[in-house]
Amino acid sequence: MNIEEILNNEDCISIANKAAIPFMNSLSQDEINYCIANAAWNSVKSFNPDKNVKLLTYLYRGVVIECTKHVKSNLNKNKLKISPSTKGLYIASDNRDDIENIDMLDEIKNCEDPSLMYRRFYENKTLNELAKEENLTKEGVRLRIQKNLKIIKSRIDSGV
Repeated sequence: MNIEEILNNEDCISIANKAAIPFMNSLSQDEINYCIANAAWNSVKSFNPDKNVKLLTYLYRGVVIECTKHVKSNLNKNKLKISPSTKGLYIASDNRDDIENIDMLDEIKNCEDPSLMYRRFYENKTLNELAKEENLTKEGVRLRIQKNLKIIKSRIDSGV
């Protein structure tokens, strides 16, 4: 079978749609169709009749893999972004229609190490620069920043 035959075959499309059901809430129909097309392409490329595995099995697994990749890609695109502005630091969430801004300077004050957070995100210093200033390793600085970001996130999530 070639790609056109797979995409025009009712059984193949039915199997592909069943594989995509868990992703219906996280992906648009266009994204799902894209994943199905990629899965069909990969199924044709990797199908080997000697392995005693049906082409539909390749297609089903391929749709799940493609949809999973697409969801992860969307999550990475929609992560919170911290950006400087004239009023201070703000978090902008791209995954909301109403782009919610939160004054980060107030939140940074509640961290364990507000100076480190301020220098990292407002002064845009690298982990290496901060490590030299703090007499720490790069990993030590990264862990402190990560810990402080968890504190900020939990405060934001709890509405404090």
